[in-house]
Order: sequence, then C-alpha cells, then structure tokens
Amino acid sequence: MKTTVKHKAPDPCAQNPCDPNAQCTATGGTNWNCACLVGYSGNGLSCTEIDGCAAKPCDPQATCRKTGPGKFSCNCNDGYIANGNKCDKVIDHTAEEQKAAIDKALDELQKLQEKKTILP
Repeated sequence: MKTTVKHKAPDPCAQNPCDPNAQCTATGGTNWNCACLVGYSGNGLSCTEIDGCAAKPCDPQATCRKTGPGKFSCNCNDGYIANGNKCDKVIDHTAEEQKAAIDKALDELQKLQEKKTILP
C-alpha cells in the first residue's frame, strides 16, 4: 500500500512580516500582502497613525480631540454652542434686553395690524 503525504505550504504571515498596525494576507504559496489598518497610512510594512485633527476638521471656535487612530471629536469652546463642526456664539441677554426686544417686536406687530398688513 502506498501512502501519499501532502505537505501544507507554510503560512507566509506566520512570521508577522507586516507592521503591527497592518493586516497580513497570504496571496498564494509563499506570497503575502500587507495593508495598514483603518486609521493608519503607509505601505503595510511601515504604518503611521493618521491624526484626524491635522486637517483641522472642526469649527475655528472648537477644539479637536483625537479619540483614536484617524478618529476625532470636535467640542465648541467656552462661550460657543453647537456640535463642534459648527459653533455659534452664546448670546447672554439680560432680562431688560429681552423685555426691550419683545416690546419692540410687539410694537412692530401692532403697527402692521393697524395698517392691515396682517390679519389679527
């Protein structure tokens, strides 16, 4: 009786030829390919973390905070409000200023009603 022994080719990725922040893919035989993981750039043998804040993605009145490779969050600075991608200045009116603005709007409304520009 004849016995045939098949030898499996060694996994070319077993030796970890890629950068620690890359994925190795065996492409057949002893060939392999390295590709940097999401959030990293390079050729797979050498990968560098992408700084998501480097491109200044936030509003000028916001602070960019790196939250991981290629990731970031934007937070509006003190005195501004919104989501960080767009920040608006917080306007803090006194009660007197608010009352004056309401009174002015009511006066304008009354004038328009007197002119019959709008219906009551």
